[in-house]
Amino acid sequence: MRRLSIFVALCLFAPNGFAQAWPNRPMRLVMPFAPGGGADIAGRLIAQELGEVLKQPVLVENRAGAGGTLALDNVAKSAADGYSIAFGHVGGIAIAPALFKTLPFDPNRDLIPVTLAVNGLSVLVVNPAARMILPHFAISASMNARNCSGVLPTGPAPSASSFPLIDGCRSSATTS
Repeated sequence: MRRLSIFVALCLFAPNGFAQAWPNRPMRLVMPFAPGGGADIAGRLIAQELGEVLKQPVLVENRAGAGGTLALDNVAKSAADGYSIAFGHVGGIAIAPALFKTLPFDPNRDLIPVTLAVNGLSVLVVNPAARMILPHFAISASMNARNCSGVLPTGPAPSASSFPLIDGCRSSATTS
């Protein structure tokens, strides 16, 4: 986490050159999520580490809504001084432009990526009493619901073809 914070700090600092004292005031990390969820917690941890590296506070500002576009639009329209950064995600950067004819910003023109912040993994889960659906996902129906680790598909959008997924493996999951 510390290396990530240092990398982010260097990426933000590089465009401004070494002539100015930057940062000389608090920064904002705009989160496109409501407070309390996993992404918000990750953002707060990153903000804390980044603040320690930069010797300036990094304030987390939650602007949830509209699939992440409210937060991204806010940062896209902020002063280009490096004091406002956003926690971008696929919703506001890739899905919204594909769904809506117009957005108040263009992710390709108005934002640049700094670094990968969090790489998450989502899995489908079901109540153990609903095992009858397991064969439809090519998962062993005899698998113990508490012992369901194996090879999990990863990537931005695993499809149904990603499933023959878990076949009664033991303790830890590996990603493909």
